[in-house]
Amino acid sequence: MIDLVTDLGEGVGLYVAGSPDVVEPQPSLKLEGGMIFMIDGDPLLKQPAGFHLCPLSAFLDKGREADSLDDLTWYTPAQLNIVTPGSIPNVVLMTGRSRQEGQGKWKPITSTFAQFSAILLDHKVGEKNGTCFLQGESADGARKSSAQIANHILGVDLDSGAPLNDVMATIQKHGLEAVIYTTHSHLKDTSEIKRDHFMKKMDANVADLELLKRYLIERKGVLPHIVKKLEVLDDAKHTAEGVVILVRHEPIPKFRAVFSLSEPFIFAKRGGSQQDAINEWKERYAGFCTDMGFFFDEKCVDPARLFYLPRHKNSNSNFGSWRIAGNTLDLDKFSRVKISRNRRSGAARGPQNAFTAAAIAAGANDYDDDPDRYITDDGFNLRRWSAKFAKHFEIQTMLDTLVGGDFIREPRPSGKPGVQVECPFEAEHTTLGGSGTFVVNAGDNYADGFEGGFTFNCQHAACNGRDRLDFLKELLENEIISEAGPTQQKLPARA
Repeated sequence: MIDLVTDLGEGVGLYVAGSPDVVEPQPSLKLEGGMIFMIDGDPLLKQPAGFHLCPLSAFLDKGREADSLDDLTWYTPAQLNIVTPGSIPNVVLMTGRSRQEGQGKWKPITSTFAQFSAILLDHKVGEKNGTCFLQGESADGARKSSAQIANHILGVDLDSGAPLNDVMATIQKHGLEAVIYTTHSHLKDTSEIKRDHFMKKMDANVADLELLKRYLIERKGVLPHIVKKLEVLDDAKHTAEGVVILVRHEPIPKFRAVFSLSEPFIFAKRGGSQQDAINEWKERYAGFCTDMGFFFDEKCVDPARLFYLPRHKNSNSNFGSWRIAGNTLDLDKFSRVKISRNRRSGAARGPQNAFTAAAIAAGANDYDDDPDRYITDDGFNLRRWSAKFAKHFEIQTMLDTLVGGDFIREPRPSGKPGVQVECPFEAEHTTLGGSGTFVVNAGDNYADGFEGGFTFNCQHAACNGRDRLDFLKELLENEIISEAGPTQQKLPARA
């Protein structure tokens, strides 16, 4: 990207943020927090006039220090292959066509971090839901934590409202290589708050303005000045995803930062069990973000978290991608910080699954031991959904359609209805694979004389105390399924 442009649209120099002492070739001018490469020969024509990231005062001050422009090093565009320690690692990443990409269909790409950065620096027009990537390589084209072989990069969503200069300064202070780009909702001035989640977390029964401000600041990490003039536009807007509270606030800058790792985080070589390695990734991720001062979405700690490539609406001119030159991220140098998702231990979970006499007597409302147990992080109340839909839910059909691949295993033995599937909590089992987890459509259960609805059951000891809604909740929170899928067998919308 050419950043120093005259009022005639002539590109005369390239500004790169980051650490000038780790860059090859040597920059023409070293600045605090960045560098300039002057372009030799004729200026590049038809560049965006007036666009630059370089602080012009710093540029002019440094330029005056040179006795002559001839004292500076000049480069042709072909010579500007800027190499840093953070740009040279090889990375293997999985890519998908959208967030609905099926299990087994994610494709690996291999490149250097610099080559992948070039893709991230190309901000295209398009819808939010499109080409996306994982942070590393997975087995058999699957997107799930237990399938991750190694993570080669680390991505962070920065949605607190911090301005670009502050985010870049933080990364530069740590001397790290990164690419930052605006997300599809950059500078949006309205937000939809899941009403159930708000009321659960804030112990509220109305859309109180001060509690909404606190919720956005404390739970979503939004900076106080963004919500200072918060306005409730609709306190009970019914959408396809359920009831939300629509609010207006100051436009929120939203960015994604992607870092190259010093060494691939190879899950099978971290020591301990696979679940220990998955937990370590989550805790190292949280420790890095905490030390950097980044407020992060807890869903991002998932090793199989997906991120969208840079895209913006056709009508939006407020977008961009920026490179910061520096070193790789050594994740092992950051402390481990535990993340609690408020899951209860197996001993406190109640009956093993939803197909006990007690569950049926409760009218398929599942268990009342914890009123918040079946509310997802996004506020989707599975208990309410179950009361309305569980007796008619065709779970096997949905999983066949939306997930498929090796998630679906063998038919159940002895002609029993249903099919064996992968357990959403398989990483916690003592051995992977096997046939202890199965699902049955509500219709098949009804034909077999059982009127309690669908079955989702795991017989492994690690899942003792979990019922069918626990398994659905895990699939939802790991985005294996969504609340609104593309078929009639989707998980129905909120009641």
